[in-house]
Amino acid sequence: MSVNGRTITREIYLERVGVPRPHVGMWRVVSGAAQVETVRAYGYASDVRIGGVSLGRVGATGSDGVAIPAGVSADGVVPQPIHATTVYAYPGVYEVAVDKVSEHTDVLINSEVGASSIELAGYGSDTTISIMPDDETRAWFVGAFESLGRSCFGSEAAQGALCPTFDFSGTVSDEVEEKVWWQSDGLDGSETFWIKTDADVVSVDLAGALCFDEAGDARVVFRVGEESHHPWNW
Repeated sequence: MSVNGRTITREIYLERVGVPRPHVGMWRVVSGAAQVETVRAYGYASDVRIGGVSLGRVGATGSDGVAIPAGVSADGVVPQPIHATTVYAYPGVYEVAVDKVSEHTDVLINSEVGASSIELAGYGSDTTISIMPDDETRAWFVGAFESLGRSCFGSEAAQGALCPTFDFSGTVSDEVEEKVWWQSDGLDGSETFWIKTDADVVSVDLAGALCFDEAGDARVVFRVGEESHHPWNW
């Protein structure tokens, strides 16, 4: 057969049947026909290909070229749903190629690190390809999250922090212990900061997600959650 200009040869096995069928006659396919499989891709990649066929980008890219995981809202970014693709393929083992946005990521195929091929068996089974931050990048995210978030409220954000725009400025007086967790599409975290301003005291829930810039270096993109204002004597 020829698909998009590429010629593919496959063996298809037939067996006799009692009733002739149009265009086939008294035969039916018993094995070798294409099967349906759902492939889910998570993490950070500009393209994922199975057997030379592109599944497209994984995650989202902001207007400034920063790659972030799917579902994260930031300036210039349109959140994307989890990347799930229905694949029609003949049962077999196919090569997987990933165009990573950063060398600080690992490719996992069905949770196996460093795998370069995938078995498509069909019958509605699910297959997962994850492009996740490596251990060193994950440790950096956990260790730097609080200080990067705190810098968003100062006069200048620290290198590595992509901060949202606030309608106030002040001094961070206290913060609630941050919570950092893995999600299926990357690393995420949140922390509540208390900021003293000239007018009042503001509590801000600041969430952050690991992302990668155009050079492939790790960054944290922050976005504002719940924000509340309190008087000085509150």
